[in-house]
Amino acid sequence: KMKCSDFIFVLFLSCGSPLSKSLKSSLIKPKQINPFFRCGITTALRSKFDAETEFDSKLETKDVKRCISILRKNRNQIEMDENRAEKLISQVGEAILELSENSKTSNDLEEDDLSYVYNELKYRNILKSYLSVDMDVIPYKNKYVSQEKLEELTALNIEALSPGKSNNIFAYAGAFLFLIEISIGQYFQIDPLTTLVPGTFLLFAVDKFVFGGAISETILRFFNPTYKAKIVRHEAGHFLLAYLLGCPISGCILDPWKVRKYIKGGQGGTIFADPIFSKGLMSGNITKSSVDRFSVVLMGGIAAEAILYEKSEGGASDESYLIELLSSLQPPFSYSMIKIQARWAAL
Repeated sequence: KMKCSDFIFVLFLSCGSPLSKSLKSSLIKPKQINPFFRCGITTALRSKFDAETEFDSKLETKDVKRCISILRKNRNQIEMDENRAEKLISQVGEAILELSENSKTSNDLEEDDLSYVYNELKYRNILKSYLSVDMDVIPYKNKYVSQEKLEELTALNIEALSPGKSNNIFAYAGAFLFLIEISIGQYFQIDPLTTLVPGTFLLFAVDKFVFGGAISETILRFFNPTYKAKIVRHEAGHFLLAYLLGCPISGCILDPWKVRKYIKGGQGGTIFADPIFSKGLMSGNITKSSVDRFSVVLMGGIAAEAILYEKSEGGASDESYLIELLSSLQPPFSYSMIKIQARWAAL
């Protein structure tokens, strides 16, 4: 339904006066767009589409090196949602894990590539808590922590932070198995010392030297869920501190059949990179803060396990690596300095 004023206005436009023609031109005809501006918009949209299409294509084929190259060149043209970020960070971690010195080529990834991906996702507000803790503002800076002070601050006995007792589980399991074999031998009237026991030792030897202990580790986790939970808790401590302190993580391995492929002498493993620390080691100019950060991440597993279970069974390999590392620095840490550093890092 048209009002009277609307009718008069339409009637006015339908007239042939110059004013009506001018009004028609301004009201009815679309605004003209500069053809060069329109071409620029089209080119930009096409470039963005091509960059994202190529990025997704390389992501699907797991060409991680090319993905990172595309992302570096077209940073503002590629939108990074959670799906793309999850695929990228997972594939970069897998590629870093697969690296070996014997098969390293120019197409292999470096620690800097892993750091770039983490920093880029941090910049895009996807990894929000990554690098959120600064070593310069940690709550307890005094490294000379006595045993009494450590126990006071943590409400834990010093023994709770002393790893190396996890082998007791295997000793108890072996003793229990030996008693079972003795009982079986008596029941079937056979000598277990010449039949069952040698066979068991042979199986353990094969598991140890061929499968890296994966068989016994799998059996132990099946019959002792608490042991498995402790391993998960331990690695979660490494993972959390590495993430918060800005050390990009290439993998957190809990499967005993995969652990033996990447780690020697451990029930699980969190593999992280610290490019600043690595470059400092290579140049001989390592900073105090990088040593502190690396020490905290290494001792994080022991601390996480002790907080919940009031005892750390794992972490002997972490402690050994810290001792070896600090002893190799120039100037090297003395035994008392290593002890102070380890206590402080655990705190």
